[in-house]
Amino acid sequence: DAYKNHTESGSKYNRNISVTDWVNEFENTYLQGINKAYLKHYHVPLNKLKNDLGYKRMVDVTEVDLQRSINKLDGMSYSTVDKYRQMVKRVFDRARKNRIIQDNPAADIELPDYTRGTHRALETWEIELILNH
Repeated sequence: DAYKNHTESGSKYNRNISVTDWVNEFENTYLQGINKAYLKHYHVPLNKLKNDLGYKRMVDVTEVDLQRSINKLDGMSYSTVDKYRQMVKRVFDRARKNRIIQDNPAADIELPDYTRGTHRALETWEIELILNH
């Protein structure tokens, strides 16, 4: 049955592939064109996903698993929480497109409570003051 399901799915990947193995494949395949300066920002959410669910098979990951994972970011900045959600969606969407999974369990995960940062752009006079000193 497992061989039949794998053959019929049309995927070159084993349906028993773990989250860790798929995330590694995702990084090696889909993040090749990313500027190295930005690449480190992609590894943070991917490493969190591997730490939280890396032991599971991709086909066994549920929306509840992903929601629990993102809920651990409760109280963090909007940017941190949203980057994690976006990356998880991308990872599972690529798994769906490669026919490892039938549906994307990350499609509807919700953001936990987050904080809004106080970052703002510097005014011209502030930039000039910094450069002069």
